[in-house]
Formats: sequence, C-alpha cells, structure tokens
Amino acid sequence: VEQEVLKTIGLPEPEGDLIVYHPERMRIFSPRGKECIRIECRDYELPIAIHLGRYTQSLLGQALRSGVHFHGGYRALAPLCSGPCVCGVRFETPQGSADISARLVIDASGHAAVLARQLPREYDMRFPEGIEHIVTAQNSLHDIDPGAARQAVTDGRHASDEIWNRLGNYGVYSTVFSYLSLEQGIAYTLIGYKEAYARQNTPVAQAVERFQQEQGYYAQRRSGGAGLIRIRHSLDKPVADGFLAIGEAACQVVPMHASGVASSLYAGHLASEAAATALRHGYPSSAALWPYAVRYQRTRGKVLAALDATRLTLDGFAVEDVTTMVETGIMHRDDIVGGLLVKEPKIGAGSIPARLGGLLRHPGFLPRLMKMGMLSQEVAHHYGRYPERYDPQALAAWRREKQTLFGPLLKDT
Repeated sequence: VEQEVLKTIGLPEPEGDLIVYHPERMRIFSPRGKECIRIECRDYELPIAIHLGRYTQSLLGQALRSGVHFHGGYRALAPLCSGPCVCGVRFETPQGSADISARLVIDASGHAAVLARQLPREYDMRFPEGIEHIVTAQNSLHDIDPGAARQAVTDGRHASDEIWNRLGNYGVYSTVFSYLSLEQGIAYTLIGYKEAYARQNTPVAQAVERFQQEQGYYAQRRSGGAGLIRIRHSLDKPVADGFLAIGEAACQVVPMHASGVASSLYAGHLASEAAATALRHGYPSSAALWPYAVRYQRTRGKVLAALDATRLTLDGFAVEDVTTMVETGIMHRDDIVGGLLVKEPKIGAGSIPARLGGLLRHPGFLPRLMKMGMLSQEVAHHYGRYPERYDPQALAAWRREKQTLFGPLLKDT
C-alpha cells in the first residue's frame, strides 16, 4: 500500500504485526538473471508491505465499533434490479438464498465483480472479459531453515533483508519477487504473470514450488494465497442508479504490478463521501453518485490509465527486448520506483544520461518508446477531462475518444 494513499484518506500507517517486512534495498534482475538495477529503500517512500488479512480485520473492527452490521457467511449471487435501478442483492447465506433490498449497493467483490458483471446491458457498465487483462498470481510467507538460508546468502542466491525482483522469466509481463530475512526468520515469494502464459506453459503454483525448491530454505508456510487479477484500466462508468463499484470490481488495479489494495482504499474513501451525500439528499442516482466517478477518474484513474497504456505497449515487445532494455539501462531505476509509487510514466531529465548509452547502441527502441510516452500523456490528459457531470451523451463522446487512444492496443476498449 502506498503511504501517500493512507495519508490522503486519513488512515494511520499500519504498524506492529500488521507489517510483513521492511526491506533495506530492492534488486532488479533481467530475464537472464543479470542484476541491473539497485534501489535503496531509504531513499524513497516506498509502499508498505502489510498482512492483508490482519489489516482487513483491523478495519472491520473499526467499522463494527462505528455501528456497521456485518453479515458473515453471505455470498453475493446477483443484483436485484427494478427497471433502471439496482434495489438489492440476492445472497447465498448459511440459511439458504436471501433477497436483501438496499437503497444503495456497492460491489467490492474483487476479481469476480459478481454484481457489476451481471447488470443488464442498459446499465452501460461494459465490463471487460478479455484474457489479455488477466494475471494469475500466488504468494506465500514462510518460516525459514536458518542453516539453509545462511548458505543461500553465502552462495549468492539471495541476500538478507532485500527484495529480489526477477523480470520476464515467464514472459514480458511476469515477475518472480522474493524477500529473505535471516533476522526475522522469514521468506516471502510472489510470482505472477499473464494467465495466457500460464495456460500455454507453466501454472503459477508450479513456478512457485520450483522457485522455493531451488532456493532451498523455505520451511513451514505461515500464510499466502492465489488467484486471478484483472489489470485493465478502470471501468468508464463505475456507477448506476442505486449502485457503484470499487476496487477490482471496477478494474482499479495498478497495471504495472497488479496490486489493488491501495486503489480500493482510495476508491472506497471517495465512494463513501459521494454515497453519504447522495443518501442524505434523497435517491442515490447515477447523477448523485457521479462525484465519486469524476474524482477517481481525474486523479488515480488518470494515472492508472496512463500506466495501462504503457503496459499494453510493452506487451507487444519480446522478452529479448525487455532483456536489452533492462541490461543496457534503457529501463531505469526511476521507471521501477515510479511504478511502485503509482506516478504517471515520464522520463525525468536526470535519468537521460544513464539511458543514452543503451539507446545509442539500440536506436530502434527510441521511436517505440517515444510513441509509448506520447500515448501515455494523451491518455492522462483525456482522463483529466472526464465529464464533470453525469451526461450519457458526454460520456459517450468521452468513450469514443478513449477508444481512438486505446483502440490499437485493445480488443475491447
């Protein structure tokens, strides 16, 4: 979770046993295993690694103390609609199926997006389903075998209190991400790549098992999980009459590294403000909920859309291209840090000298990267002009222009 997001929404930074680890540095490796970039974590306000389950329980505890009613064991099945309005949800409960009415329904069901995906066509959600937007990922936190871990450090297979990030091992969009701490006695693994790669080659669970066996120091598993993640830029229209979507149910995941926790926290904050105002003043129509849509799209949505344009462009590169860019310095430390901090993709003047040697040796990358940079800027500018008020015609015009920007990169814009 980016620290800046926590400050923006007014939540205290997690501490104590909510934090998984504090790395001293991050090392970036090319697909051939060559170390190319080193990032000293103390030099940047990098995202916090949290125990998501514990953090969720902590937030739930605060909600319960504020008077929220929590219904454990309920699984959303479908939205209940009356004409143009969402009026409730059908749930599967421990006692059987139940239809529950509500003045406002918020879909926060993650990748399943179980409500947003089932809204009738006239609600105009246009939920994307393409496999090109789907990542499969698995992570796990383990105790370590201390002797084997010390030997791995001696052999140079890892270093203590560092993140090692190996790019491109399973395709252009892939990461093998690990952390080891001899002092804490823990080891962490996160491997993720496009679902299309997994279907063609290696299931992600197999990749995780292979990596941990090769490292040789992973012992008892403490926690972890696996699943699919949708990395496409956010829904054009995340609201309807009596309804709004947040988080991955609204495609609000960071395209560069497939994390959606910070986006969900931020979107939830904006959604709660818009929802409270709409409910106080009457019916939560699309127009009444629109401030949530416009505030999100013109801020974080704008940045994530620009990053998605970069991601989709890089999808057209070969692994050999990624290897060249990382190993020659064309891909710079600033690109990695900017992705982690969720900043608009830009090449700062300070990084140009470091990139120049690689570009002079491989000039064919220059026009491709310039085109990618211009597209990202155009996308960000377009999202900055998201319609101020709910107007179906204005939204349709905005969508058409967005389609001209993303059209060459996407099958479903």
